[in-house]
Amino acid sequence: MNNYKNTIPKLNVLVVDDNEDMCKVISSILQAKGCETNAVRTCEEALRVIKTSPPHMVSCDIRLNENLSGLDLARIVRGDKDTAHLFLIAVSAYCEEKERALQAGFDMFFPKPVKFSDLTKALELYDRNANLLNGSGSSQFGC
Repeated sequence: MNNYKNTIPKLNVLVVDDNEDMCKVISSILQAKGCETNAVRTCEEALRVIKTSPPHMVSCDIRLNENLSGLDLARIVRGDKDTAHLFLIAVSAYCEEKERALQAGFDMFFPKPVKFSDLTKALELYDRNANLLNGSGSSQFGC
């Protein structure tokens, strides 16, 4: 068994959803894939976390029961030079929102309920993009 992954930093994912159960489901899937997660319930909380302890990736519900929607979060993140690079995943129970989510700046869209295979695809795409940016041919994260 290889122990080299213990020295590789874990991918940190921020999960944003006003439904506590959905936060737990998405976080559990990501943790099973070896990621570290932080779950928050509002976009305001998410923006604070992004500013103080930026994650590698954000999974965000589009329709949140508050002033800011997931679409607003994506626009704010993309509009800030310090956070514009973050990998953003939109999740929604409304499949017709996919185009709006991608236009707002999300990298990927998944319908609820989010599947293990969906998040696996997102992690693989993130890893491929990160490898292209750093010129590496191998994974730089532990998941």
